[in-house]
Amino acid sequence: MNVLILDGSRQPVPALENVKAELRERLDGKGHQLEEIVLNEKSMKRCTGCFSCWVKRPGLCVYEDDGQKVASCIANAQFLVMLTPITFGGYSSLLKNALDRQIPVLLPFFAKVDREVHHNPRYESYPTMLVVGSIDKEDKLHENVFHRLAKRNSVNGQAPKSNSLIVYDKETQEEVARKLDLVLDGMGVMQ
Repeated sequence: MNVLILDGSRQPVPALENVKAELRERLDGKGHQLEEIVLNEKSMKRCTGCFSCWVKRPGLCVYEDDGQKVASCIANAQFLVMLTPITFGGYSSLLKNALDRQIPVLLPFFAKVDREVHHNPRYESYPTMLVVGSIDKEDKLHENVFHRLAKRNSVNGQAPKSNSLIVYDKETQEEVARKLDLVLDGMGVMQ
């Protein structure tokens, strides 16, 4: 399985580093291909909403920067793990920008899905998605917003399966590992 980790942290976050370590441990020696992209190390312009990726250069952003590589990696992944500090219930600005730049992986045409209007997929398959957020302490309001945002992004991103997980800054690696195991088992990935 091709696994892509998108790290949206501006600096290393211990709880998210624990998630990455646990994922590497589960993938090691099992034939999975792991790629990690640390968005803070990439140069990606902001999406301007010009829609050239739909009408002038179908599937390709006009900006020839690291955003095109990120889009290609996402399109080729089977399992996408997005890591982010939780900011007001949402993603870091780095991860939000990377997701905004993913519009070329969809078509500009619409379909009705579960009484909602969504873009049609451009490709035959899309990755299963896990969004992992880190927050310093329990905050039900921000956590609920985060889970809902992750779910809506997975629907818009055509993910066949998805889930979200929140880890706390003070959790030990063992606590993070238990949470991750529960989520991965429930999603049926990496078995």
